[in-house]
Amino acid sequence: MSFRIRGGKSLGGVSFSFGKTLTNKPSAKEIKDKEFKNFLVKSSSDLNECVFSFIRLHGYDPKIIQKNSIDLDELFIGLESFENFKKLSLSAKDTIEKVIYSGDTGIKGKRDITDSIFDLKSFIKSIPSTYHKPPQQFEYLKNPNLSIPNQFKSSAEIKFDKTKNILLWIGIFFMPYIFSWFTLRSNFTKKQRIIAFCWMVFVVILISSNK
Repeated sequence: MSFRIRGGKSLGGVSFSFGKTLTNKPSAKEIKDKEFKNFLVKSSSDLNECVFSFIRLHGYDPKIIQKNSIDLDELFIGLESFENFKKLSLSAKDTIEKVIYSGDTGIKGKRDITDSIFDLKSFIKSIPSTYHKPPQQFEYLKNPNLSIPNQFKSSAEIKFDKTKNILLWIGIFFMPYIFSWFTLRSNFTKKQRIIAFCWMVFVVILISSNK
């Protein structure tokens, strides 16, 4: 049996596999292994939900954190509650690994894992829902008007953004009275807005004079 836990940017997660294949007439040991596997699946789900709950308590969307591969150590740097949360999370992880290594898939092993997970759940319940001011590089998580910094985007997302900007400036060149207004979004600089609206005024004057 192999066991792996991913932490940090991937927000945890447990994966495991069993070497034996269950037959139509499983032995007592195989039944016990299957039950323990189901128990580990539930435990991993509870651990992930604890992480998600901690993130939500501080005003973040876990899906966005996961999508952008944000390291929680960097996001919650200096936050005391996170340090305590991390200790309990690592303790639960260590308990699971020790139980698996020992081969104790009985009641005692399950009880040890259950106790460590419930310690984590109890701690999360004791934390009040509070506003967390993110570090500067993560300000866009709390301000949807801010664009995501390029260092947190994939190469495909960066390429897509460049393509959109090129198409927008083509639209501004041919129909500035429509597309210039898009530069009022927060991801455009003051200089870009001046260029777009000056061109719009010039085109409008040119059209008016021709009429």
